[in-house]
Amino acid sequence: MSYSPTTEGRFAFVAPLFDRAMDVFVGTTDIKSDTRRLRIRFLFVFCVSIAILFPLLAPPPAALEGTVISAIWHRVFLFTTAILLLVLRIFKAEKLVANIFFLLLIAAIGSGAMAGGSSFQTSLLTLTIIPMIMGISAGSRSSLLGTVAVLGVFGTLALSERATPFIDYTFITAAIVCTIVSTLLFVYFNNSNERQTSALDEDNRRIRRESLTDALTGCYNRRAFQQAIERLIHNSAEGKRHGLYIIDLDRFKQINDTFGHDVGDEVLQDLAIRLKNVAGEHAQVFRLGGDEFAILKETVKQKADLCDMGDELVQAMEKPALVSIGELPYSISIGIGLTNQAGDNVDQLYKQSDTATFSAKTKAGTQYVFFDTKLEGAATRKFEIEQCLKISIQKKSIDLVFQPQVNLSDGAVLGYEALARWTDPLLGIITPAEFIPIAENSALIEHLDRLIFAKAVRQASVWLLRHQRISINVSARTLNSPRFSEFVLSQIDRSRLQPQQIEIEITETALIENWTTSKQIVEQLRAGGVRIVLDDFGVGYSSLSYLVEFPVQKIKFDRSFLQKSQEGPSALVMHAIAQLAKRMNLELVAEGVETKDQIRLLRKIGCKTGQGYLIGKPMKGQKIVSRRRATREAA
Repeated sequence: MSYSPTTEGRFAFVAPLFDRAMDVFVGTTDIKSDTRRLRIRFLFVFCVSIAILFPLLAPPPAALEGTVISAIWHRVFLFTTAILLLVLRIFKAEKLVANIFFLLLIAAIGSGAMAGGSSFQTSLLTLTIIPMIMGISAGSRSSLLGTVAVLGVFGTLALSERATPFIDYTFITAAIVCTIVSTLLFVYFNNSNERQTSALDEDNRRIRRESLTDALTGCYNRRAFQQAIERLIHNSAEGKRHGLYIIDLDRFKQINDTFGHDVGDEVLQDLAIRLKNVAGEHAQVFRLGGDEFAILKETVKQKADLCDMGDELVQAMEKPALVSIGELPYSISIGIGLTNQAGDNVDQLYKQSDTATFSAKTKAGTQYVFFDTKLEGAATRKFEIEQCLKISIQKKSIDLVFQPQVNLSDGAVLGYEALARWTDPLLGIITPAEFIPIAENSALIEHLDRLIFAKAVRQASVWLLRHQRISINVSARTLNSPRFSEFVLSQIDRSRLQPQQIEIEITETALIENWTTSKQIVEQLRAGGVRIVLDDFGVGYSSLSYLVEFPVQKIKFDRSFLQKSQEGPSALVMHAIAQLAKRMNLELVAEGVETKDQIRLLRKIGCKTGQGYLIGKPMKGQKIVSRRRATREAA
């Protein structure tokens, strides 16, 4: 803090001086790190140098001159002082070194002055600069301590009988004034420098703090996380165990796409607050980037401690976030890693926790998963699939097969559902049950869905009959992606198919995640003539409301109903859905038909269309053309 004179008063400059003087007495100024190190170095060199010259500056009393005691006194005093200073320096008692040394020095000079002789005035002049030297070496407090000691020596000299009434008192008075003035000047300028140093150090600390803090959430950032991990690696010899939580916000991209990045930022801030509340003072919370967070818990005694925090994190996510648009529920996936008993695998801790997080993403809702060696093999497999799938999508080497949807009364084919098949040159045959979830957990699903749609429309336009339709599945992320409806309609325009021959199959998940955007896109597709099919109907919580809110033309039974068709409740639910579809003039199709008993049940409840291995297996487009040709020739 700097001061400047103002016109408020003639003596306005007195206030800053008084404030600085008070700072010294109350001890509000401290010597900061860099300045302190320089002063300590100077202090040590200065003390050793003066200790060597001590006998010259502090001659013994005249009564002891010329005796054996005098020489012994010199050597013992020199040796004792040097050893004392060295011991205090080893124990890093810097201020104590300065204070003790200068008090001894004042005592020695004072004894020389009191001994009289020609060294009297020289000793007094040397004595007046002692507080300044103490201040330079150890700070303002030491300077004040030195001033008090010097004034004590002056007082002793003034009372001494050796002092000449006029000359010596005058000299002593001048020395006292000189000491006080020089000390006050030193304190004033020293405090000013220390204030500037303190402000600079505070700026440096603030800059360092900001460089290690995420601006949005207030958590530590990735740089701070890396430093923390490096520190644990460096201290791994201590044998302590450490736990790491990697937290991913589920479907964060959809939140941004649906509600905007401002709402996405609010969700991140809400999550950061929840994580900090759970972590408390016993763990550090980091934002590693995007929607990825980490909690580092050091010195963990047992795995159960990590489980307790995992349960608290799950419990903390039960309530929805209160953001600018209202209440918004969301979930997180949590992976937990723990170092071994020796605590020496810290460098693998992030990879293990991240692997566990990847596994947690396959579960519904907020879940936490502990890392184990089995997950490591599964994570490697998923990584290989994701990388190879990306290449296959770029090369457009994903194949399609088409499963017929048949009229259960006469066996006529009413349409086909396009299904993806993938055989990778390195990994071999990968089933849809394996690669589709991996694609959905990454950005690949949008590219995959668009590739499948474009291929299905192009191939079906060659052999699909006018009265038949082609059904294509679309994921929630793809349905809500920008300009998707324009993409669909443009692909239809390039083919010979009519829009009413195209059916887009969507699930309840696709609708519930982004109600407003999904409804808008569905309405755009319907306006273009595309038919909408609600897939896996009956397993969600709000399926009936979708039939009212969305322009759906067709619903598909979830295959779980047919698998439990022998149970009374399941058959009753299927019958109720069939009656509802009939009254709302909606088509109804059952997938997963595998037995004749299931066909008889479907006919009984009024479901006219079926799809399954019993009716027709998935086949390539060339085989559909070959069968149709063979049927004509047989007729």
